[in-house]
Amino acid sequence: KMVVGAFPIGKLLYLGMKQISRPISNQVKRGAKNSVIFKRWICLPPARAYNWLQMMTKMRLMGAKGKVEAPRMTEEAAVELGARS
Repeated sequence: KMVVGAFPIGKLLYLGMKQISRPISNQVKRGAKNSVIFKRWICLPPARAYNWLQMMTKMRLMGAKGKVEAPRMTEEAAVELGARS
């Protein structure tokens, strides 16, 4: 964020991208609520893969050895995460 603060045009572009992504994210969430196929095949797999990777990375950094099970996300949390990704 410090680099973006040094360049006003960069900060403006960053804020513009943030503003544009919110309606897109809301549309994806609505699509996941309305369509089982969209939710099951488009939204949930990337969210669950991201959650699995994040949990495995955290466990390895904490020093866990061997087989580690990542707790499964609820569908609502996965849809929210999939819409943001």
